Amino acid sequence: LAAGNKFLGTDLQIMLIELGWRSLYWNPDPSRNEAWDLEDRELVPPTRGRKWMPVWGGHAPRYQSVMRRGIYFNIPVQDASTLVGFKKHPPAEFGEPPFFIGTAHAGYHVFPGFNGNVLEAHSARNLNDSHNLELSPFNPLGGGGPRWTRTERYRSGVFVFPPKP
Repeated sequence: LAAGNKFLGTDLQIMLIELGWRSLYWNPDPSRNEAWDLEDRELVPPTRGRKWMPVWGGHAPRYQSVMRRGIYFNIPVQDASTLVGFKKHPPAEFGEPPFFIGTAHAGYHVFPGFNGNVLEAHSARNLNDSHNLELSPFNPLGGGGPRWTRTERYRSGVFVFPPKP
C-alpha cells in the first residue's frame, strides 16, 4: 500500500517498466477467480459504507482487464500467458530470472524475489523476530509464496523483471 511518499507497489512496477523491465501477469487458475473473489469478501467483509477493500484480490475483473486490454491496475502487461493456469506447478523457466518485484491484490502485497523464490517481510512482527523474513518457492496454490495470511489469499498479480543483459 501507499506509504508516506504516496507510492504503491504497482507504481514501482510501472516505473521499472518505463526503465525497460518486463511485466508478467500471474494467476495459477483463472477458472477459480469468481470463487476466490467471494472468499475474499467472506474473509474480510466490507466496512460500513465501503464497496471495495484493498485486501480483496479482485481476481475476476483484473483477469478480464489483462486479457481484454493488457492492463492490470494501471500496469501494462507484456506477458499474460506464461504464468497463467499452471495451478500448483509453476513452469521451470520462472526460476531463471535472477531478480523480480512482485505484487498481489493490486499492490496491497509487494515482495521481491529471485531465482523463482519469493522473499516476504512481515511488518506486524518485530524486526528481530526470526520469522520476520520468509523465503519460499513461488507457488501460491501449492503452499509456497506469496504466503497467505489468515485473511489474505494472494492468488494473482504481476511480476516485473529487469532486462536481460
